[in-house]
Formats: sequence, C-alpha cells, structure tokens
Amino acid sequence: MQFSYSFCRAALLVNTFLLLLSVQQVSFAQAAHARPSSALDWMDATLVQLANGLRQQANQPDCSGCSEIIRQLDQVEDLRRVMRKDMDQWMRRYATGFSSGDSSVLLGRYPLEEGQLPLKDFLEACQRQWPSEDNAAQALPSWQPGRYTQHQIFAMQLEMEAMAAFKLQALLHAFQSKLAASLPQPVLIAPAALNVLYTGVDNPLRVYGGTADPATVRLEGPGVHFDEASGQWLAKPTNPGPVEIRLTGLAPGGRAVQGSATFEARRVPEPLIYIGGRSDGVLVQRDINGQTGIAARNDDFLFAAGYTIRGFELVYTPEYGSPVLAKTPGNKFTDEMMAVFKRTKPGDRLLFRVAVEYPDGSIKTLSPTFYLR
Repeated sequence: MQFSYSFCRAALLVNTFLLLLSVQQVSFAQAAHARPSSALDWMDATLVQLANGLRQQANQPDCSGCSEIIRQLDQVEDLRRVMRKDMDQWMRRYATGFSSGDSSVLLGRYPLEEGQLPLKDFLEACQRQWPSEDNAAQALPSWQPGRYTQHQIFAMQLEMEAMAAFKLQALLHAFQSKLAASLPQPVLIAPAALNVLYTGVDNPLRVYGGTADPATVRLEGPGVHFDEASGQWLAKPTNPGPVEIRLTGLAPGGRAVQGSATFEARRVPEPLIYIGGRSDGVLVQRDINGQTGIAARNDDFLFAAGYTIRGFELVYTPEYGSPVLAKTPGNKFTDEMMAVFKRTKPGDRLLFRVAVEYPDGSIKTLSPTFYLR
C-alpha cells in the first residue's frame, strides 16, 4: 500500500489544527502523559499495516535476503521506540516543571533543544544505517528558548513525531523495493511467435528466469536447444501432443531457480500444391507450358516449413474421352505427363494425389484438382 508524502503531510496539518482545538481544556500534566491522537494514530496504523505486510511477504520460503530485510525492519522499529520513550520522558519533565512552578520553565529559559535530541538521534541513526540524499536531521526546526504555552509544546511534539513517521515511511518503502527484488520471481517460457509449438520446425522461445542469472539459465525438453547464431532458445518437437519444457538456473548466492511450462505441439498447417505458380484449382495452357514439376508450400505460415513431395499420381480426365493415369516417385513431371499436358484443352480436369512429407517426417496424401479453362 503506497501513501504519498504530500498526502500524509496535508492530513497531519489538518489533524494538528483540530487537535489543538480539542486540547484547550486539557491540563499540561494530562497532555504530557497522553499520546497525540487522531493524525498520529492514523499514521501509526498506516505504518504498522505496511510493516506487517512486509513481514508477511518476507516469511515466504526461498526468499534470498528476506532475513536481512526483517533484521533491518526490527532495527528501525527499535530506534523509533527508543525515540518515543526519550521524548515522553522529556515531556514529563517539562510538564512537571510547569506544574511545580519551576522558574526555568515559567521564565522561558528551559532548553527546548533537549526535546529535539531524541528525534535528532533517531534521524541521524537512520542516516548512518540507510544513507539518503536528503538528511532529515539537518532540516530540524530551530526552537529558541521562550515562554511556550502547553498547546505550543504539544504541537512541537506532534511535529517531531510526524517527521519521524515520514522518515520511517520512506525507509519502509525502500525495504519494500528490496523485498520485491529478493522474492522468488515466476519464470516464463513461451513461444515467441505463437501460442503453440509446431513439430519439425524451430520454434523461438521467450524465456524469463525470474531472479536467476541469465547466464545460468538452461532449458530442457523435446528438441530444445540454444542457437548461438541468433542467441535464442529454440524448440523443435517431433510429435504432436503435450510438450513440457523445464527451466533451471542459479540466482545470486547460488540459490537454485526452477520452473516449467507445458505447451501443445501441432503439425504444421497443410500446404498447397502449386503448378506454374497457381494453387487455386484453375489452369490455362500457358500456366502449364514450360513447367517441370509441382511444389508444396504454405506462404501464409509464419515459419519456413520445408515440405517434400515424395511422389504423386496424375489422373487426366478430358471433357470427352477416357481418363489417363500417370505416376512419378518425385515431384517432377514424366514424359508421359508432359504428353498429356500438350493434349489438354478447356473443360478438362487434372486430379493429383500427392504424397507430402511434413517437416516432422510424417507423410500425408493431398488430392488437389485443377480445371482447364
């Protein structure tokens, strides 16, 4: 939970004014033994809530540096506790002198700077332990000896405790940032281009190892390897189905970092069969002239998938006449097929049965049909 300095200060100023109005009938002795309520109670509750939240987060397992953050949290809370105790003692001494008619108090010669010593000690101790650019101890107000009313002394105490609270709040937020860096971070393994993995092709992986040193991150899984040229982790599964990829690494200090993710592997999309640059099922004679074979590819697929034609059959069905069947073991036209193409005319039909090998080694038969026009 974040609370801005300006918001807290504005709230304290308003509550200080209301507080001074409410203590008009309170005796000095009563004021010395009572803690300022309202603004400080609200600030205290806020700081306690923030500190408790930090402790709860820091008690998580596998948290590097959390014990040190808890130690520092205890230390700063002890410093503030001592400051309050010393400040209350000074207030009681001043109140006693005021009530008993001590001339140094009544004549305004009491050394008010003694009342600032607990706060100054607190701020200087914090500055030594947790240095910051703005040294709050150097910004303490200067209070000259004088005859102050009980309300003025009460307001002084409120201002000093508010300065201590602001300092504590800043330290707690600094501890919170340190804690966020110390807590175990979730690891991320995801395909860089799509939400699935495709068999037989290199799928780039997006990898985040949490708190692990990137140089120590390693991935394991079916077909997983690191490509030195691109500096990327790649996954090349061979079979469709669930694929688990595991991550290991070392965080600073040697703590092990582990994680895993499971993806669905699929075969690459079905290719189209091309003749003379046409795959839409319609041919004219000039599309065939000069061609030596057919090709299988998918221009819309994100990856460069290599399809291999292992053989095909051609069934030529003229508009009028008997069908002609021809076969070849590769992707090239035979002399028989070339002779068929010379006889084609509008209205004829070419049916292909093509054995296509996918990048993962599987073979599928495609049966495209082309019509002559």
